[in-house]
Order: sequence, then C-alpha cells, then structure tokens
Amino acid sequence: MTPEQNPYQEDEIDLKQLFRSLADRKWFIFGFTGFITVLAVAYALSIPPTYKASISFLSPNQSSVLQLNKIKLTSETSETVYRKFLNKVMSSQFQRKIFDENDYLTKLNSENKPIVNLEDFFAGFSKSINLETHKVQKNMEKLNYEKPVNVSLEGNDAQVIASFLNDLANTADSETVNEFSTIIQQKIDIRLEEISKQRGLLLSRAKQDRLTKIKRIKIEDAQKINELNDQIDRLRIKAKKDRFNEIIRIEKGNQLKIEKINDKIEALRVKAKKDRLNKIQVLLDAAKMAESLGVIDNNFKKIGNDKRSNSTLTVAIGDNQKLPKWYLYGKNALLNEINILKNRVSDDAYISEIVNLQNQIQAISNDKDLADLKNRVSDDPYIPEIVNLQNKLNTIHSNQDLKTLQSRKDDSPFVAEINKLDIESIKLKSFQPSSIGINAMQINQYAYAPESAIKPKKKLIVAVAFIAGFILSILLVFIMNAFRPEKD
Repeated sequence: MTPEQNPYQEDEIDLKQLFRSLADRKWFIFGFTGFITVLAVAYALSIPPTYKASISFLSPNQSSVLQLNKIKLTSETSETVYRKFLNKVMSSQFQRKIFDENDYLTKLNSENKPIVNLEDFFAGFSKSINLETHKVQKNMEKLNYEKPVNVSLEGNDAQVIASFLNDLANTADSETVNEFSTIIQQKIDIRLEEISKQRGLLLSRAKQDRLTKIKRIKIEDAQKINELNDQIDRLRIKAKKDRFNEIIRIEKGNQLKIEKINDKIEALRVKAKKDRLNKIQVLLDAAKMAESLGVIDNNFKKIGNDKRSNSTLTVAIGDNQKLPKWYLYGKNALLNEINILKNRVSDDAYISEIVNLQNQIQAISNDKDLADLKNRVSDDPYIPEIVNLQNKLNTIHSNQDLKTLQSRKDDSPFVAEINKLDIESIKLKSFQPSSIGINAMQINQYAYAPESAIKPKKKLIVAVAFIAGFILSILLVFIMNAFRPEKD
C-alpha cells in the first residue's frame, strides 16, 4: 500500500477481503447454521405442549343476593358475594382441596411416574392459575353487572386443566353459597339466642312490674280499707252515741210521762181520800141522826116485808127525796161503814182511772223501742251509709284486677315486644337456609379444552435458532480469519 492511498481505498479493500473470506467459508456457515437449526427443531419437538384454558365469570344476579338477604339479618351485596367467591377461587388452599378431592394427581400423572414432593408438584401445577379482567370494547354494550373476570390455567393436558377450572368454579360457587347459608344459620341462631335473652329480660321485667303493681294495689287497697273502716267506725260511734242519746231522751221522756201519770194518780188519790173523808163525815152525821131518832138497825126488812112495796120503793120525806141513809141503814150500819172507810188503806181500787193510768205507766216502763235500743248488739243495720261502705269493702277485698294479676302464670301475652319477638322467632325457626336458586357468580363461559397449545412456539424457536446459528457462524468465520497466519 502506497502512502498516497486514502483511507477509503483501504476500507474498500478490506470489505472485499471480508466478503471474500465469508465466501471461502460458506460451507462452514451453511453447515453450522443448519446444525444449530436442526438442534432447535429437535429441541422444539421434544418440549411437551402447554395449553391454556380459561373460565369466565360475572357477578351474581340480584335474585341470589335478595335470597341471601331474605331474613334481613344479612346485608350482602353482589360485590361482597362475588369477592368472596373470587377469593375462594384464588385461594391456594382451596385449589389444593379441589386438586386432592378430584384426584387430579392421577389424571396429570397418568404414567404413574414417581413423585418425590407432592407439594412441589402441586405448586408447579397451580402457579399458572391467574385472575384477569376482560377488556370491554368501547362500542360494546355494557351489562348492569361488573365486567367479566377470567381465571386461566396452563398445563400439558388440555382436558384436565379445563376440567379443573370447571370443578374449581362450581365447587367454589357451591361452597361460597353454603358458607353464606352457614353464616345465615349462625346469625339465625345468634338472633334466636338474643331473642331468648331479650324475651327473658322482658318477662323478668314484666313479672317485676306485675309484682310491683300487685304490691301497689295492695297498699292502695289497704289504705282504702283503712279509710273505709275509719268511716264505718266513725259512723258506728256516732250511731252508738245517737242511740245512747236516744235512750237517754226516751228514758227522760218516759220518766216525765210517768211522773205526769203519777201526778194524775196522786191527784186522783187525794181526791178519792177527800171524797172518802167527806163521805165519812156525811155518814157520821147520818149515824148521829139515826142515833138521835132511835134508828139503830136498817129498815130493809120492813120495806121487804111490806107486800105493797118492792125493792125499788122509796120513802119520801119531801118532794122527790129518797129515804135517808140514817133511816135506811140505821146507826149500826152507818158506824160499820164509817169504820170501813176509816180503816181503808188505799182508795186505788175505788178509782177506775188509776187502772188505766197504771197500765200506761206499765206500758211506758216496758217500752219496747227503748228495750230494743238497749239490747241492740249492732247499730249497722240502722246506718244506711254502712251498706254502701261495706259494699265498697267487699269490692276491694274481691279486687278482680288484683286476683287476675296474682293468678297470672304467663306475662308474655301482655307484653307487645314479646309478641313481636315471638313472631320473629317463629319466622326465623321456620326459615331453612337453602342454596337452591342461589349462586355466588354467573358463568359467562365455561372452560373448554383448547385445541392448540400456547407453548412451545416451534416456528419461533426454529427461526430464532436459524438466525442465531447464522450470526454465530459468521462470527466464528471472523474469528478464524483473525487468527489465521498471514502469507508473505
């Protein structure tokens, strides 16, 4: 190379040299590239295919939510139910349960290869379970519920992974609903226990109120009874006092009457005595007259013997005059009559009015009204107010409200809150939680076995290997040319 040559001429010479060296090694390049490509084809063919299955869900419908909230002890929403379902689906513990219960180990290990660590085997199976949300196109009409959610799983057996996803979704749905049913039943039991406690408290309070009311009524009745008894006692005292006053009044009245009658009797006796004394004097005068005239005995025989006379014959001394006593009786008879009159102890027998007056005294002394008043044991029948008061007492003693309260065995029918609690309890006990017609999600699309695998990308592997082999072969040619000894 002469000094006059420029760098561009040197580069041009080197580039030609480069292509010439590559052309000289073309068979190496083709062979190496082909070898690498063949290895890649063999590798791609040796990799087991990996399939991807997915299942799509929607949030539960409102009917299911309403069924869960039917007894109004829960306030679940579509979101809370759906979230619980998705959490269960993505729970590794639940996935392992589905894996074991449905014997997916046997399904995945159909050749019965020895498995050293089952946990690692399941971890390798479940690590590709993914949760993803569908992208809703802008022009696509949205439904009233949330966007669909996908759960995908990759595996070597398309049928097995699709079946696993379906079992996972169905079992998660069933268990989620059952868990809600269990929660509802637990809330029912808790509520029934609360109702029982509330009912007991209300009954205890009602009983206490009833006992307090009974005590209050007894106190009020006792006060009323005391007041009525005081009124009755006052009436009895007054009646007794009035009766005693009446007895005294009657006795005084009777005494005055008796005194008046006795005064009359005494006046009659005085008059009778005076009349007797006057008669004695008259008879004394007649006796003196008979003695002076010599008429000693009576002349009744003479008059009786006179045939011409009769017992009614009168001797006239003067006109219209009867026979005088001295003539008719004689001295001896008059003196005897005088002695009789003088010796008379009492003139009562000769006073006809005295008998009547004494009878009057006897009647007054035997006053039945007074005797009744004195002998009266009780004045109650004669006190009209006592009847009314005693009726009131009887009413209080036979207080039906008090007897009803005392005989009451159960206070629950009389407590409105207990009636409400009993109705609620009956409704809760009659409610049987059921999963029929309830879902924790809606299947948008069940998982199905994919027809084509997502891995490996055989064409891509071969293409990458071809390009990599071709590039690597060129680099090897450059390296070999670099270390080749130069010719003189």
